[in-house]
Amino acid sequence: MFNIEQAIAQAKDNGREVTKKAIALRLWPETNEICAVINMSKLCTGKVKRISPEWVPIICEMCGCDANFLFGI
Repeated sequence: MFNIEQAIAQAKDNGREVTKKAIALRLWPETNEICAVINMSKLCTGKVKRISPEWVPIICEMCGCDANFLFGI
């Protein structure tokens, strides 16, 4: 399970201003904004079949968490 929504909530609790949209635009900079938001929605709901290893450090840096938290370890 990929705990991205929990990571965003934890980041907000710790005073970080992070949104799904901001993360989406960093993960998929080459796509337009609407496609990036749709991809993020699929990532959050578990409809993505594969998680790219390049995404993990970006999400961790933006949310202030580690990979263990994202993967529920």
